[in-house]
Amino acid sequence: MPIKAWPIKAWFIKISGYPLKLAQRVQFNMFIRPLEGVASMENVSKSLVPVIWVEESTVLGDEYTDLLKNKLFRSLKIVNIIKWVVIGIGVTALIVSFFLFVYIMSP
Repeated sequence: MPIKAWPIKAWFIKISGYPLKLAQRVQFNMFIRPLEGVASMENVSKSLVPVIWVEESTVLGDEYTDLLKNKLFRSLKIVNIIKWVVIGIGVTALIVSFFLFVYIMSP
């Protein structure tokens, strides 16, 4: 049976790179083998048996979550609003220039 590695897992915000949650799993194993003189252990085969799994994890605290909301996400909302305003101004200018062009070119 192959030994499986338990990697460290991390969840990040894609835009900023801040870690939201980190987790690491550790597995403790024990070798067992047959023991003569102990009736319950005479017929066992040599093997590696998992004894306990321990998982350590941490989550980003509220103060950092609030900092992210206030600085990063608010800025992203403002940029998104500005983007749509600029697109609206550009479309309006295009429509106005089209009508001016048609008005000027008409006899």
